[in-house]
Amino acid sequence: MHSTFTAGLMVLGWAPMLVRLRATRPVTAPRFDRGLLILTWILCMSLTAASTWDAAHAMPHASRRVAAGIAVQWAAMSAWSWARASMGAAFAQTGVPPHLVARGLYRRVRHPMYVATAVAALGLALAGGRQRDFALWVFLCSVFVLRAWREERVLRQRFADGWDAYASRTLGLLPPHRSAASHH
Repeated sequence: MHSTFTAGLMVLGWAPMLVRLRATRPVTAPRFDRGLLILTWILCMSLTAASTWDAAHAMPHASRRVAAGIAVQWAAMSAWSWARASMGAAFAQTGVPPHLVARGLYRRVRHPMYVATAVAALGLALAGGRQRDFALWVFLCSVFVLRAWREERVLRQRFADGWDAYASRTLGLLPPHRSAASHH
């Protein structure tokens, strides 16, 4: 694969995320959560830069690995776009949405945008193929787990029984309260 073409595909893989930024609600989250958001962006940019460099300088026999990684990234960003569209006006980079979203991928998973971004980043790490790329990916995933855990705590508090009913039928980090689970 030609290195400029490869780099372009890897960077453009994030386009759905960048196009949708302007449609976000104002950030009203605690400083720590805003810091986690900034750390997420820094890690995504660092992983993109490192894996793009590594893929562009990979040996010719690595072209299948690079192509597979890019395909994974693009497929995951398609899922991200679907999840983002499901959020509609409730989308926010941080903070509490005005209502729980339980349509699209949110019917099954509480954080499909984090999952999709993690899979897209895994595609980049695969394309880059170096330990550094995978280490950045693991660090990014740990930030997503922390962000998801914090968000679920806030959503549980804000939406109470509605969140517990939602949590009882979706994959996520926090279990529903026992009272909600016993109702089902």
